[in-house]
Amino acid sequence: MDIDALAEIRRMVRRWREVAMLNVPTGRVVACDPFFTGAAKALSSTCKPGSYPVRLFRSGSGANSRISVAELVIDPDVEPKSVAPCPAEGGEAGFAVESGLAAFMDETARYDFSDFLASYYAKNPQKNYYVDRLDRYFSSYAGGEFRKISDAISHKFSPESPNIIMFQSGRGDGMYRTWVTRGAQGELASYLIDFTV
Repeated sequence: MDIDALAEIRRMVRRWREVAMLNVPTGRVVACDPFFTGAAKALSSTCKPGSYPVRLFRSGSGANSRISVAELVIDPDVEPKSVAPCPAEGGEAGFAVESGLAAFMDETARYDFSDFLASYYAKNPQKNYYVDRLDRYFSSYAGGEFRKISDAISHKFSPESPNIIMFQSGRGDGMYRTWVTRGAQGELASYLIDFTV
């Protein structure tokens, strides 16, 4: 992806929406599959601690409509002039999705959610956290019909931990790249997950 490709995505997507504000108390952002947080690492580019909006850009229509880009906007007043790969610390600029979901979260939430899920499954080995706790926010099934409710949620799994913003990952499972956009003076504008739809 380059700055022209980003501009083209924003021009061509059928619609975009702001999901929610993400609390980033450490300034260390994690982009990952929320059900595999134990192995995830924070992105190498840090931001100032604060709360930032997550926006989703969609492409296609009807049954072919998909999230094409997820963006964590750090400074809406900065016009992006460059786009570069944003690797995780000690890793690559991207991550694997195996649950059909991707997410932005603070490093604190990553650590806490990993422990939370481990504890949940230790106490409930036959249960599924997505089915038991999250599916009702994404979809419903009643009267023999499936109904989609949302493609993204802000999940607060613990009163003491920052929220996690989860969203459907483009075409589902796969490898997805992470990017960072910057202004003319190198100032941080946003983080991106490219779902290559």
